[in-house]
Amino acid sequence: YAPWCGHCKSLAPTYEQLASVYAGEKDVVIAKIDASDESTIATKYGITGFPTIKYFPPNTPEPIAYEKNRELEDFVNFINENAGTERHIDGTLFDTAGRVSAVDTILSAVSTINTSTIESIKALLDVHSSKEKNYIKTYITIAEKIIAKGADYVSTETKRLEQMISNPNVTADSKTNFLLKLNILKAFIK
Repeated sequence: YAPWCGHCKSLAPTYEQLASVYAGEKDVVIAKIDASDESTIATKYGITGFPTIKYFPPNTPEPIAYEKNRELEDFVNFINENAGTERHIDGTLFDTAGRVSAVDTILSAVSTINTSTIESIKALLDVHSSKEKNYIKTYITIAEKIIAKGADYVSTETKRLEQMISNPNVTADSKTNFLLKLNILKAFIK
């Protein structure tokens, strides 16, 4: 962007909203660079007009030019498609975020959670990505707590998480973690 650019000034509120949507996403950074002050970066990436928006995929030296509409929903859809995130425009997560279909299949086939269920879930740890492994570990932790505390654990924990999510003092990172756990917890509801 350039501070003198009228189009940049018009886009600024939407861009700030976009940053809020992804505030709890560790792998997504919404940044702005003043091309007037950072002319070396502007030259390196061929910035000649303002505002210019580029997406930098992880582990890739070349950015992707963003050439779609400049409404919040369009930005969110683009980032979700390219970064693999699952966000609504209000920053909440899709109901599918954190869910692993192979584990959901196991849970849908059992009437009660027991050690055999946990062993079946643990067997999936070797065949999934590191991100999915973290989600699978959450499923395992929940299953272990259901065995230890009883079936009421699901409703009690759901209420607790909903209270934490609605607390305005909770950080964006924590809120994301609570939303992910809540989504996974829903897989245990029969």
